[in-house]
Amino acid sequence: MNETYDIFRDLAETGPIWIEAVQGLGAAKARLTELSEARPGNYFIYDPLAAKVIASAVKSAQMPAPVTFVDRLRQY
Repeated sequence: MNETYDIFRDLAETGPIWIEAVQGLGAAKARLTELSEARPGNYFIYDPLAAKVIASAVKSAQMPAPVTFVDRLRQY
């Protein structure tokens, strides 16, 4: 029997928002990875029967390295 798990995105400004329900823990973990790759942020899987968070993923957006004054001089 596949249990249903809820996936949330945790927003710093407003708190967690529900994204979707997924059947099966393996499918929920795979979806968590897909979501964090597509739109970086803090996500977690909640098990409503156990009333606890059972997995999480935190992925931050890749920021380009800052360009310094020396880097700009090297361009010339």
